[in-house]
Amino acid sequence: EIASAASITDFGADALINVTGTSLTLTAATGAIGATGTNGQIETDVTSFTAATPGNGGIFVNELDSTTTNGIALNTVNAGTGNVEIISARSISDNNLDALINVTGGSLTLRATTGAIGASGTAGQLETDAVSLSAATPGNGGIFINELDTTTLDGIAILLLDAGTGAIELASARGIVDPGNDQVVDIRGVSLSLTAATGAIGATGLNASIDTDVTSLRAAT
Repeated sequence: EIASAASITDFGADALINVTGTSLTLTAATGAIGATGTNGQIETDVTSFTAATPGNGGIFVNELDSTTTNGIALNTVNAGTGNVEIISARSISDNNLDALINVTGGSLTLRATTGAIGASGTAGQLETDAVSLSAATPGNGGIFINELDTTTLDGIAILLLDAGTGAIELASARGIVDPGNDQVVDIRGVSLSLTAATGAIGATGLNASIDTDVTSLRAAT
């Protein structure tokens, strides 16, 4: 456990491991945890991760997974209105296997290089409370996200979801929108499932619709 009254930074500003352990908890009371980009992120080699920035600082972590080889399992990562970047050499999973929020933040970026982000079904999905989402699985792992929207109350804005040939499940307690208002691909995968419990999926018109590159689609509002 590492707690700071201000921020937690990568002193070397490099891509070498900063923290090795099993369960890691980081708290930065008034600042950020790491910084955006490869050199600014806190490099970890851990099994599970908990982090908080009560002052709305960002949280920026890169799980190199050089010894544990099981990806990173998220308990609660809460940046308030700050941005969150979580990168993993393998997978990113819900350590609690429940429907409680795993990640709270403004702009959320997730990348699992050779594994999946979350898992299919309510228990396996990563629960988020974010304003916008960008997620990628270069190794064709699936992307499984449930936006609970308990504080932002604005649904989820999709910057880019790219699962390659993997499956995607995206659920939102409210709407799912294209913030780019363009005709550039928002979601790429094979099978795509979209659910917006109380809102819409996209909006009328070519620019406001959700632009996809998928094989099959299931959607419900």
